[in-house]
Amino acid sequence: MQSRFKLGFRTVSILLFIKIFLSFVCFVWLDLAFNVFLYPMQAQNLGQGHTLRNKNIVKVESPQRNTPNSPNSKKPKIISRNPSVRVTSDVRGNLGPASVIIQDPPGKDWIKDRWQAAGDMHGTAIPGQHWVILDFGSNNPRSITKVVVDWEAAYSNDYRIEISDGLETEKSSPEWCVLYNTQNKSQSTRRRVEEYGQSPGVKTKTPLHVVHTINIDGMQVNCSSFRFLRVFIRKSAMGWGVSIWELDVYG
Repeated sequence: MQSRFKLGFRTVSILLFIKIFLSFVCFVWLDLAFNVFLYPMQAQNLGQGHTLRNKNIVKVESPQRNTPNSPNSKKPKIISRNPSVRVTSDVRGNLGPASVIIQDPPGKDWIKDRWQAAGDMHGTAIPGQHWVILDFGSNNPRSITKVVVDWEAAYSNDYRIEISDGLETEKSSPEWCVLYNTQNKSQSTRRRVEEYGQSPGVKTKTPLHVVHTINIDGMQVNCSSFRFLRVFIRKSAMGWGVSIWELDVYG
Protein backbone atom coordinates (compact mmCIF):
# COMPACT_ATOMS: atom_id res chain seq x y z
CA MET A 1 0.00 0.00 0.00
CA GLN A 2 2.79 2.37 0.93
CA SER A 3 4.75 1.57 -2.26
CA ARG A 4 1.66 2.29 -4.38
CA PHE A 5 1.25 5.65 -2.65
CA LYS A 6 4.87 6.55 -3.39
CA LEU A 7 4.47 5.48 -7.02
CA GLY A 8 1.31 7.55 -7.40
CA PHE A 9 2.89 10.63 -5.83
CA ARG A 10 5.92 10.31 -8.09
CA THR A 11 3.70 10.00 -11.17
CA VAL A 12 1.70 13.09 -10.22
CA SER A 13 4.91 15.06 -9.62
CA ILE A 14 6.29 14.09 -13.03
CA LEU A 15 3.04 14.99 -14.78
CA LEU A 16 2.92 18.34 -12.95
CA PHE A 17 6.51 19.12 -13.94
CA ILE A 18 5.77 18.25 -17.59
CA LYS A 19 2.71 20.51 -17.53
CA ILE A 20 4.68 23.45 -16.10
CA PHE A 21 7.50 22.91 -18.59
CA LEU A 22 5.12 22.81 -21.57
CA SER A 23 3.35 25.94 -20.32
CA PHE A 24 6.67 27.76 -20.07
CA VAL A 25 7.68 26.68 -23.59
CA CYS A 26 4.34 27.85 -25.00
CA PHE A 27 4.68 31.21 -23.21
CA VAL A 28 8.19 31.75 -24.60
CA TRP A 29 7.09 30.95 -28.14
CA LEU A 30 4.05 33.20 -27.94
CA ASP A 31 6.10 36.09 -26.54
CA LEU A 32 8.73 35.62 -29.25
CA ALA A 33 6.11 35.59 -31.99
CA PHE A 34 4.47 38.67 -30.48
CA ASN A 35 7.71 40.69 -30.48
CA VAL A 36 9.05 39.45 -33.81
CA PHE A 37 5.91 39.89 -35.89
CA LEU A 38 3.36 42.15 -34.22
CA TYR A 39 5.50 45.01 -32.85
CA PRO A 40 7.62 45.48 -35.99
CA MET A 41 4.39 45.83 -37.96
CA GLN A 42 3.17 48.52 -35.54
CA ALA A 43 6.50 50.32 -35.65
CA GLN A 44 6.45 50.37 -39.43
CA ASN A 45 2.98 51.90 -39.42
CA LEU A 46 3.98 54.58 -36.93
CA GLY A 47 6.50 56.22 -39.26
CA GLN A 48 9.85 57.92 -38.58
CA GLY A 49 8.55 60.25 -35.88
CA HIS A 50 8.07 57.46 -33.34
CA THR A 51 10.02 54.66 -31.73
CA LEU A 52 9.26 51.73 -29.44
CA ARG A 53 10.62 51.44 -25.94
CA ASN A 54 9.69 48.67 -23.49
CA LYS A 55 6.68 47.78 -25.64
CA ASN A 56 5.29 51.31 -25.17
CA ILE A 57 4.95 53.79 -28.02
CA VAL A 58 7.10 56.84 -27.22
CA LYS A 59 7.10 59.92 -29.42
CA VAL A 60 10.55 61.28 -30.29
CA GLU A 61 11.61 64.45 -32.01
CA SER A 62 12.74 64.71 -35.60
CA PRO A 63 16.46 63.96 -36.17
CA GLN A 64 16.85 67.50 -37.60
CA ARG A 65 15.88 69.13 -34.29
CA ASN A 66 18.58 71.34 -32.76
CA THR A 67 19.99 70.07 -29.48
CA PRO A 68 22.29 71.89 -27.04
CA ASN A 69 25.28 70.10 -28.56
CA SER A 70 24.33 70.45 -32.20
CA PRO A 71 26.05 73.07 -34.38
CA ASN A 72 22.70 74.64 -35.32
CA SER A 73 21.49 75.24 -31.76
CA LYS A 74 21.01 78.84 -30.67
CA LYS A 75 22.83 79.53 -27.43
CA PRO A 76 22.96 82.90 -25.69
CA LYS A 77 26.16 84.64 -26.69
CA ILE A 78 27.99 87.78 -25.63
CA ILE A 79 26.85 90.63 -27.87
CA SER A 80 28.72 93.44 -26.11
CA ARG A 81 32.30 92.41 -26.98
CA ASN A 82 32.02 93.65 -30.52
CA PRO A 83 34.20 96.28 -32.25
CA SER A 84 31.06 98.11 -33.35
CA VAL A 85 29.84 98.62 -29.76
CA ARG A 86 30.81 101.93 -28.19
CA VAL A 87 31.04 102.72 -24.47
CA THR A 88 30.58 106.09 -22.80
CA SER A 89 30.42 107.16 -19.17
CA ASP A 90 29.49 110.29 -17.27
CA VAL A 91 33.02 110.62 -15.80
CA ARG A 92 36.45 109.57 -17.02
CA GLY A 93 37.77 108.62 -13.59
CA ASN A 94 41.40 108.04 -12.70
CA LEU A 95 42.00 104.59 -14.22
CA GLY A 96 41.20 103.05 -17.62
CA PRO A 97 38.66 104.55 -20.03
CA ALA A 98 35.12 103.18 -20.01
CA SER A 99 35.86 101.15 -23.16
CA VAL A 100 37.99 98.68 -21.17
CA ILE A 101 34.86 97.07 -19.70
CA ILE A 102 34.07 95.39 -23.05
CA GLN A 103 37.60 94.81 -24.37
CA ASP A 104 38.22 91.40 -25.89
CA PRO A 105 39.90 89.58 -24.31
CA PRO A 106 39.25 91.02 -20.84
CA GLY A 107 42.22 92.56 -19.08
CA LYS A 108 43.67 91.71 -15.67
CA ASP A 109 45.73 94.81 -14.89
CA TRP A 110 44.36 96.31 -11.67
CA ILE A 111 45.03 99.86 -12.87
CA LYS A 112 44.65 99.86 -16.66
CA ASP A 113 41.88 97.33 -17.21
CA ARG A 114 39.00 98.71 -15.15
CA TRP A 115 36.89 101.85 -15.14
CA GLN A 116 36.48 103.70 -11.86
CA ALA A 117 34.44 106.74 -10.83
CA ALA A 118 37.16 107.93 -8.46
CA GLY A 119 39.50 110.88 -8.39
CA ASP A 120 42.67 109.24 -7.06
CA MET A 121 44.34 105.93 -6.20
CA HIS A 122 42.80 106.05 -2.74
CA GLY A 123 39.46 105.43 -4.46
CA THR A 124 38.00 108.78 -3.40
CA ALA A 125 34.54 108.80 -4.94
CA ILE A 126 33.57 111.42 -7.49
CA PRO A 127 30.36 112.86 -5.98
CA GLY A 128 26.97 112.08 -7.48
CA GLN A 129 25.32 109.29 -9.42
CA HIS A 130 27.17 107.69 -12.33
CA TRP A 131 26.49 105.65 -15.43
CA VAL A 132 28.05 103.71 -18.28
CA ILE A 133 26.26 103.28 -21.61
CA LEU A 134 26.75 100.69 -24.34
CA ASP A 135 25.83 101.88 -27.83
CA PHE A 136 25.11 98.94 -30.14
CA GLY A 137 24.78 101.22 -33.16
CA SER A 138 22.89 99.81 -36.13
CA ASN A 139 23.30 96.25 -34.82
CA ASN A 140 20.32 96.54 -32.52
CA PRO A 141 20.01 93.38 -30.40
CA ARG A 142 16.67 91.60 -30.70
CA SER A 143 16.67 90.51 -27.10
CA ILE A 144 18.75 90.27 -23.94
CA THR A 145 18.93 87.13 -21.83
CA LYS A 146 21.31 88.22 -19.09
CA VAL A 147 23.72 90.95 -18.01
CA VAL A 148 26.93 90.30 -16.07
CA VAL A 149 28.54 93.18 -14.18
CA ASP A 150 32.01 92.31 -12.89
CA TRP A 151 32.67 94.92 -10.21
CA GLU A 152 35.92 95.47 -8.38
CA ALA A 153 35.86 95.70 -4.57
CA ALA A 154 34.27 99.14 -5.07
CA TYR A 155 30.94 97.66 -6.12
CA SER A 156 27.36 98.89 -5.95
CA ASN A 157 24.17 97.35 -4.61
CA ASP A 158 22.04 100.30 -5.68
CA TYR A 159 21.72 100.52 -9.45
CA ARG A 160 19.45 99.73 -12.36
CA ILE A 161 19.93 98.34 -15.86
CA GLU A 162 17.85 99.96 -18.59
CA ILE A 163 17.53 100.21 -22.36
CA SER A 164 16.47 102.91 -24.81
CA ASP A 165 16.20 103.70 -28.51
CA GLY A 166 17.84 107.10 -28.11
CA LEU A 167 19.84 109.35 -25.82
CA GLU A 168 18.79 112.51 -24.05
CA THR A 169 19.47 115.74 -25.93
CA GLU A 170 18.41 119.35 -25.57
CA LYS A 171 15.48 118.66 -27.89
CA SER A 172 14.42 115.17 -26.82
CA SER A 173 14.24 113.06 -23.71
CA PRO A 174 13.68 109.40 -24.68
CA GLU A 175 12.24 106.95 -22.21
CA TRP A 176 14.49 104.39 -20.53
CA CYS A 177 12.88 100.98 -20.05
CA VAL A 178 14.09 99.38 -16.83
CA LEU A 179 15.21 95.76 -17.15
CA TYR A 180 16.46 95.35 -13.61
CA ASN A 181 16.37 97.50 -10.50
CA THR A 182 18.05 96.53 -7.22
CA GLN A 183 15.40 98.54 -5.36
CA ASN A 184 12.68 96.31 -6.81
CA LYS A 185 12.53 93.49 -4.25
CA SER A 186 10.43 91.30 -6.55
CA GLN A 187 13.46 91.03 -8.86
CA SER A 188 15.91 89.97 -6.15
CA THR A 189 15.87 86.32 -7.27
CA ARG A 190 17.09 87.34 -10.72
CA ARG A 191 20.54 88.26 -9.43
CA ARG A 192 23.35 85.89 -8.48
CA VAL A 193 26.44 87.23 -6.67
CA GLU A 194 29.93 85.68 -6.74
CA GLU A 195 33.11 86.96 -5.10
CA TYR A 196 36.70 85.88 -5.64
CA GLY A 197 40.29 87.09 -5.49
CA GLN A 198 41.98 89.55 -3.13
CA SER A 199 42.12 93.26 -3.87
CA PRO A 200 45.74 94.56 -3.79
CA GLY A 201 44.51 97.97 -2.71
CA VAL A 202 43.62 96.96 0.86
CA LYS A 203 45.25 94.82 3.54
CA THR A 204 42.03 93.32 4.92
CA LYS A 205 40.22 90.48 3.18
CA THR A 206 38.43 92.18 0.29
CA PRO A 207 37.39 90.50 -2.98
CA LEU A 208 39.07 91.53 -6.20
CA HIS A 209 35.91 90.68 -8.16
CA VAL A 210 32.27 91.00 -7.13
CA VAL A 211 30.30 89.53 -10.03
CA HIS A 212 26.58 90.25 -10.40
CA THR A 213 24.80 88.00 -12.91
CA ILE A 214 21.31 89.26 -13.70
CA ASN A 215 18.85 87.01 -15.50
CA ILE A 216 16.80 89.10 -17.93
CA ASP A 217 15.29 86.24 -19.93
CA GLY A 218 11.49 86.28 -19.99
CA MET A 219 11.15 89.73 -18.42
CA GLN A 220 8.36 91.91 -19.82
CA VAL A 221 9.42 95.45 -20.81
CA ASN A 222 7.71 98.27 -22.67
CA CYS A 223 10.49 98.78 -25.22
CA SER A 224 10.05 96.75 -28.39
CA SER A 225 13.51 97.68 -29.67
CA PHE A 226 16.58 99.43 -28.34
CA ARG A 227 20.03 100.67 -29.25
CA PHE A 228 21.48 101.70 -25.89
CA LEU A 229 21.95 99.84 -22.62
CA ARG A 230 22.78 101.79 -19.47
CA VAL A 231 23.96 100.78 -16.02
CA PHE A 232 22.78 103.66 -13.85
CA ILE A 233 24.62 103.61 -10.50
CA ARG A 234 22.95 105.47 -7.68
CA LYS A 235 25.34 104.71 -4.83
CA SER A 236 28.53 102.84 -3.95
CA ALA A 237 28.29 100.01 -1.43
CA MET A 238 31.77 100.55 0.00
CA GLY A 239 32.14 104.33 -0.03
CA TRP A 240 34.85 104.29 -2.70
CA GLY A 241 34.21 105.41 -6.25
CA VAL A 242 32.45 102.53 -8.03
CA SER A 243 34.66 100.43 -10.29
CA ILE A 244 33.85 97.93 -13.08
CA TRP A 245 36.12 95.32 -14.64
CA GLU A 246 33.72 93.97 -17.25
CA LEU A 247 30.18 94.46 -18.52
CA ASP A 248 28.88 91.53 -20.56
CA VAL A 249 25.51 91.53 -22.30
CA TYR A 250 24.11 88.23 -23.60
CA GLY A 251 21.46 87.89 -26.25
